[in-house]
Amino acid sequence: MLIFDRDPKSPTGYSAKARVFAEGLAIPLGVLPYKNGCYVQHGHDIAFLEDTDGDGKADKRTVILTGFGVQDSHLFPHQFMRAPGGWIWMAQGAFNYSKVSRPGDEKNAVQFDQTRMAKFRPDGSGFDITSNGPCNIWGLVLNGEGEAFIQEANDFGYPVMPFHEYANYPGCSDRQWKSYAPEFPGTPGIPMGGTGLSGLALTDKWAGEKSEIRNPKSETNPKGENPKNPVRDSASNVSDFDIRASNFHSFPKEWCDVMLIANPI
Repeated sequence: MLIFDRDPKSPTGYSAKARVFAEGLAIPLGVLPYKNGCYVQHGHDIAFLEDTDGDGKADKRTVILTGFGVQDSHLFPHQFMRAPGGWIWMAQGAFNYSKVSRPGDEKNAVQFDQTRMAKFRPDGSGFDITSNGPCNIWGLVLNGEGEAFIQEANDFGYPVMPFHEYANYPGCSDRQWKSYAPEFPGTPGIPMGGTGLSGLALTDKWAGEKSEIRNPKSETNPKGENPKNPVRDSASNVSDFDIRASNFHSFPKEWCDVMLIANPI
């Protein structure tokens, strides 16, 4: 596992040279940075790899969940994401069959088969299945308003769907549907073709011009004001720093509030 450090002198904002954080992993399909380490899927396990001595390399491995199926390597647990309520979300693909538990608690294992979403606490407790279907979830995003979207890798005519916990989605897990769970058809109805729809991303929802960025390290700004105590505009009650924060974003106006999808296959 590699890390690219931030580098303000680089055109990309990141160092061109990576450093090794962890070695000896085989197809770690799911990765999620967290505190002084990261969660990683490896074989039957989800483990937390952490750097306890601050040298930039993982030196401690703690398995928090085990029992995941390995029948199909490109459908291992993936799409790890921190979610509201202190949860971590994840997905599993169509051809894998699992009995998930915390290490040493196999008698309370949860049957976790085929395509499903699930969530768990950072220590591995509370593992809970949260949806059934579709087939292969190769995209998962959560916006600032709390709306979540999942992406189906195979073209069923609806490559992106709103995600709602404990719902049914048409696809490869129909036999596991719950009669009381709502069914969510896909949206938008735009056939895209292919079997590798992935890379789902959302752009910023606001638009505007980048405002002047003042150096917070300087004692005064061009007006002679102390930036540690910014003067607010009496008409708008918004400070220079508020304006800078709200207008500084990565996308031009025409690219704001859109959904991006990759279709490599």
